[in-house]
Amino acid sequence: MVVLSAQLLLKNWQVAHAQADMAIRLLEGSGLALLASITGICRGWALLRLGRIDEGLEDLLRFRRGVPLWSVMSDWLSLVLADGYLAAGRYAEGCVAAAEGLAEIERTGLRLNEAELCRVQGELLLKEDESNHAKAQACFERAIEIARKQSAKSWELRATTSLARLLARGGRHDEARTMLAETYNWFTEGFNTVDLKDAKRLLNELSARKAPAAI
Repeated sequence: MVVLSAQLLLKNWQVAHAQADMAIRLLEGSGLALLASITGICRGWALLRLGRIDEGLEDLLRFRRGVPLWSVMSDWLSLVLADGYLAAGRYAEGCVAAAEGLAEIERTGLRLNEAELCRVQGELLLKEDESNHAKAQACFERAIEIARKQSAKSWELRATTSLARLLARGGRHDEARTMLAETYNWFTEGFNTVDLKDAKRLLNELSARKAPAAI
């Protein structure tokens, strides 16, 4: 599970799907129902992010029933469901899942995935309705704040990238570039990962928009 979780965190969806699929076959008949359900959820998440929407949702919803609602993984489950609906284009359902997840976090105090759940909520709000700009920005800013308090640099990078992209859409290119560069420059390795490549691509786009110096 540790290796599989790492692949999901790194957004290596193809590898994650293959590992989860193999693990599910190995767990058949083992009696380890909870582990099988969690692995099935991982496979569903990977399938959704690979564009196999119907299969992914089927896995996600079917295996989710095998995980008790009181599980200590409730914040992770909410994140997976919200992100799954985001990938599936079912934004209203994703917003509901994200809101329910954040409410559950307040109830349990389990905040490991809170920053990323806030970020996904922001992305869902934007996709649901472009007029949700201010709400989405508040979600991204909250995600950054939480990630910094937790020293969760990966979550901070994702949230900062989302916020920088939103600011750039509003014409605030310099602000977006400065903010994202500060977070990006903290990293000294892992530049081949999806998140750092995404941040670098956005930085390059923002730099290209920088006005030429006056002569």
